[in-house]
Amino acid sequence: MKKVSADTITKITANAATKPGAGGTPPTTEEMIDSIRAKLTARADALFKSEQHSQDIAPPGKQNDPPTAFQISSVRAADDLAQFEKIVSNVPNGFRLVPVLYTLIKRPQNDKVYSQFTSYVRAKFLTYLADNHAEELEALGIGKKGIKRMAQGHNPVDDNNRPYAVNIDHIIERFGGGTASLDEEVDPLMPPGSKPTHLTNHFNNLILMPIDVHEMKNKLNGLQDAAHTPYGTSQWVLMIVPVADAAHAGYVSQPQATPLSAPSRRNNASGQIKSTPLQDVFNETTRLNRLIDEVIRMEGAQIVNVKPALKGMDDSLKIAFNNAAYPHEIRGFKKFYEGKKFTSLRDKLDELPAEETANLRKTLQWIDNTLSQKFNIITANDNFSPRQQQKPQKNKKQKKKQRRHGRR
Repeated sequence: MKKVSADTITKITANAATKPGAGGTPPTTEEMIDSIRAKLTARADALFKSEQHSQDIAPPGKQNDPPTAFQISSVRAADDLAQFEKIVSNVPNGFRLVPVLYTLIKRPQNDKVYSQFTSYVRAKFLTYLADNHAEELEALGIGKKGIKRMAQGHNPVDDNNRPYAVNIDHIIERFGGGTASLDEEVDPLMPPGSKPTHLTNHFNNLILMPIDVHEMKNKLNGLQDAAHTPYGTSQWVLMIVPVADAAHAGYVSQPQATPLSAPSRRNNASGQIKSTPLQDVFNETTRLNRLIDEVIRMEGAQIVNVKPALKGMDDSLKIAFNNAAYPHEIRGFKKFYEGKKFTSLRDKLDELPAEETANLRKTLQWIDNTLSQKFNIITANDNFSPRQQQKPQKNKKQKKKQRRHGRR
């Protein structure tokens, strides 16, 4: 198999369709971005409007019922759209968004390809990287001890014997590889005398990458329901694909903005401290406050574009509010939402054109109403909590003990 990269994957996967010509003319990256965005936006808007309508017509007392499956779907749809926009705006260094023809194979065959990879190919690929691409491994952040272990076919670790947050990715997905996951040939990059392997298991289709980049790739595939492609058919999927050029062979991820490290309990796979939806919306508030201040200072100059920030604020608010599922989280959101910083931002929205802030204002009105309802429920539950109901029982037991002691 030819080296799979952002420049070659579209043609390779088109040729791997089980039905020749199944994909037709490949779409452009821009066409796919617009198409995916339109689908996710339409789904999120429809569910959000339907949810608001159901709240408006609900009988008194029913607005406070636990969220329905329909409401949960609305939350997920808004989150999916926000995740897509973040991925498109933050493509990892050394990768591109590229159309890939996804042709599903049967699950037993996928299991067979994976078994071959884990039992036979994986260790040899690690050795290949250590022997041939040590400089790129060092650039990614893997130390000498880690590279030495890779030369022996083992996972790389740091000087404290902690595994690096990396894994090996099949650039063309095994499950969607079409004939590339069915056909076997001897991999020319394998040691002499190696047995034939499936084309998707060839070294030219593998890359060592940070786990968070791998998770981003899987998230984008999931947003398009790639794995649910009907068997025997193909669909174009927008995929995060590595670049291979004169300076980068494409077998090791290029360094990312966040230095590679071993994960810890408080860190995510890339070594960064995990952010919460509430922290995200707090950051969006800071950013939007600054932008609006700039608009006011420049008397509405058109060079200050606040539309993306308003959209980001709208998305982050929905996600943070809908993720506040427990009483302490609701209280935390309420404290932020009614705090000085966010209240100041709401006041500043009056300085912007009404058409630009219309969607955000609708979200704010929805949160105002729903937050009040949720907090009323929490307050009511606190007033009639089991703990308070148990106090009289404890007093009764104490009185019984006192009576028994008095009789003695």
